[in-house]
Amino acid sequence: MVELQVTLQQVFVPALTDPQSTEFKTLSDTITTICDTIFRQSYGLCYVQTTVTQFRPVPRLGQDPNTEVGLELEFNATSTVPVPKGSDIVDTLKEAVTNPNSTFNFSVDLNSITVINAPATTTVPATIAITTAPPPVVELQVTLQQVFVPALTDPQSTEFKTLSDTITTICDTIFRQRYGLCYVQTTVTQFRPVPRLGQDPNTEVGLELEFNATSTVPVPKGSDIVETLKEAVTNPNSTFNFSVDLNSITVIRIPSTATDVSTNTTAPPVAKSTARGIRTTTSISVGGPKSAVLTITTVAGTTITQPTGEPATVPVTGPATTTTSVPLTGVPDTSTGATTITTATPVIATVVTAAPTTTTAAATTTSVATIILTTVSVEFTSKGETFISDLSTSSSQAFQTRASLIKTQLEPFYQSAFTSFNSLTVIKFRNGSIINTMNLAFSSSAVPNSKEIDTVLIKAAHNITAFNINPTSVTVNGEVVTSSGISSKTSLFTASCLVVLSLLLSS
Repeated sequence: MVELQVTLQQVFVPALTDPQSTEFKTLSDTITTICDTIFRQSYGLCYVQTTVTQFRPVPRLGQDPNTEVGLELEFNATSTVPVPKGSDIVDTLKEAVTNPNSTFNFSVDLNSITVINAPATTTVPATIAITTAPPPVVELQVTLQQVFVPALTDPQSTEFKTLSDTITTICDTIFRQRYGLCYVQTTVTQFRPVPRLGQDPNTEVGLELEFNATSTVPVPKGSDIVETLKEAVTNPNSTFNFSVDLNSITVIRIPSTATDVSTNTTAPPVAKSTARGIRTTTSISVGGPKSAVLTITTVAGTTITQPTGEPATVPVTGPATTTTSVPLTGVPDTSTGATTITTATPVIATVVTAAPTTTTAAATTTSVATIILTTVSVEFTSKGETFISDLSTSSSQAFQTRASLIKTQLEPFYQSAFTSFNSLTVIKFRNGSIINTMNLAFSSSAVPNSKEIDTVLIKAAHNITAFNINPTSVTVNGEVVTSSGISSKTSLFTASCLVVLSLLLSS
């Protein structure tokens, strides 16, 4: 099956979204008849049929949208003739619709003809099985400045479909213009409420951006995708009716091969740790015709760290070592030496071929930088807000809602201010209006001082309306930060002495 998408120079009408409508059936029949004629003439019995899967609007600024059609071309799986390449299918369609002798009433945007998916066996014999990797997908979440309604939780509701169509149309326009044929489509996965104290919740949308797995252009980095979306929705010349909280645009997941569009630099792998691996060394020593010795050595392992996607042979140590030697017979004397295979479970194994004599290959160590975090405790009071008992329980809905609100509102300020910032975690709430306690995690190599942390929070207080921040109540690691930036703490003893002195003077 080969999947195509083609833009017709024909005004899109809403009825084309309904496969049961007369409009859908009529246009679908016309297209399949034309495609069957074209491809059967070119590919003979190898070609089976064309099926229209969907119609979608293609927005045009200041004009009615054109109509994009999704096609599936089915080919004969048992044919000895290989399935044609995607480029050949595209050229065949272009030549047919531009032929001056053609009688097809079929106006097409030639640059829009794109192969979305083609079988991996296109250029190899049918007897060889090839696994096709899934298309690279980037996951985003974006908060719309639009009141959330419960119907948006139901993908079958009119509200979900309407808002989803609007967003996908806008995203398709933005990203197709930026990334060309490397970009395939945007899919809305879900809508969720984003709570706001004293106001109706906003709407958070989950997006999946699909990119072309076969494109020679690399998948862009998450930061590039975020900036592209920000620039498009803030462009004063934009006609998009799309109000977004810019600080909320976040990349949730991105393929490991994503690269910067301008520099084409592969993104670094993420380190992962595996606890207590097992190393098994197996060697086969060939001593002569039809004889060999199989030696298996198993060593208990310790914690190892490895960059994702990189094969490594990691030395592991431990008290338990078991060696077993088993004579083998009936082995043809075709080997020139021993082969040692070293694996670490669940780490990817590295296969090392030894010299002509029986040897054990030395393992190599993969070093990975470890990031050490320092946690800073920060507390502030939300003056005028009412404390309720549920805020004392971290598992309650009230606690989780307020904790999520503080995290989503404050994290962007610290991310912007400090490159060493890692995360913000709300720890507890206490009575006294509402006293909020949270931990800020920073890379230990660059922890900001108390004054710098306090300054960011006070700046946020002037911009956040979802909850109150009393600037004079802020403490960092239990200390009040003064205007001079020096933390101060007045002990109970000192305070008592001052009170006594005051009474003596007044008497």
